[in-house]
Amino acid sequence: MAVSKIILSFAYWASWWYTIKKLTVGRSQAKNIYYQLKLILMYIGDYEINSIKPMQIDFMFASLVQENPNTHRPTSRKYLLDIRNTTIQIFEFARENDGLHISNPARRTIPKNAPKKTRRAITEDELYLIMKTPHRARLAALIMIFAGLRRGELIPLRWTDFDYKKYKVRISKSVEAQNTNKLMVKEGTKTNIEGRVVSIPKELIVEVELARRTSKSEFVCSQMDGSMHTLSSWRAMWQSFQTDLNVTSWKLAGVEYNKFRPQGMKKRIDNITPHMLRHTYATILYISGVDILNAAKLLGHEDPKTTLVIYTHLTKEFEQVSIAKLQTYVSNLYRRFNVKDDTVPLCDDYKIVLKEIEEET
Repeated sequence: MAVSKIILSFAYWASWWYTIKKLTVGRSQAKNIYYQLKLILMYIGDYEINSIKPMQIDFMFASLVQENPNTHRPTSRKYLLDIRNTTIQIFEFARENDGLHISNPARRTIPKNAPKKTRRAITEDELYLIMKTPHRARLAALIMIFAGLRRGELIPLRWTDFDYKKYKVRISKSVEAQNTNKLMVKEGTKTNIEGRVVSIPKELIVEVELARRTSKSEFVCSQMDGSMHTLSSWRAMWQSFQTDLNVTSWKLAGVEYNKFRPQGMKKRIDNITPHMLRHTYATILYISGVDILNAAKLLGHEDPKTTLVIYTHLTKEFEQVSIAKLQTYVSNLYRRFNVKDDTVPLCDDYKIVLKEIEEET
């Protein structure tokens, strides 16, 4: 009887499911699932899988809403949905592999009081700062804003991935964090082994071409020595970019700040994350009239429902913008922000390269 209990325990089936699941997903996703399982097993791991009732699942969710034992903070709604999905899959796995006639008690609604963590797009003021701030992360930021790349897709991006005549970028590789600081390149993106091709505005092509002409690296956004970023080098570069964005913000407000001053510098703007830039791309697609299915393809979303969630969380500022085409919108931004000035070292080169590209096409 003791052996039967072990075999039929939820932990037993979870172990088998995870052993197979981790072979089909990337390292990062496998690691996320592992931590989800640790939480789930704390609540229902020792129970026989056919004895688990909906009330036990409800108790698990209600407890996690109050406090995640690992972080000692309330668990976000999104993470609860991930935990729910993992739990559902384990029950289904057991049913399919042992013919167990059991219900799936995990198919329950998440508690309504679960905190929602909504991501936002950057504001036009923040976009203005990015376009006005000279920094080696500036191009990376613009690519995430106007092409929607994830950080993991941007890091291995090469100059040869761009089609300078057709205004396209091929996103065919991504990076995953290993147990060390080093990042591993893999074929495909987070959700598609074949990757995707994204049409981009000609203004972005000009930015890329200008940077390519002076770059000594094969990577679009590299370390100072030209090699591909590591986790720590990316963080250091991005933190430096945040600092320079604040310097620009203070400068535009009429205050000269030396970022190396010993007293430090008072922050004027909130931190801007790479995912906020990607979220901005989704917002630009929305206000440009791109439908959900096409937007999902451009963003590399496996499920259009993910795109729909983003589409429904737009800032009022962007909702007021009424334009027909993405190209028109980006061109207007460049004209409005008057990028070609002494703030960013483009000068007449920008106009020259733009003319060259337009003549070739």
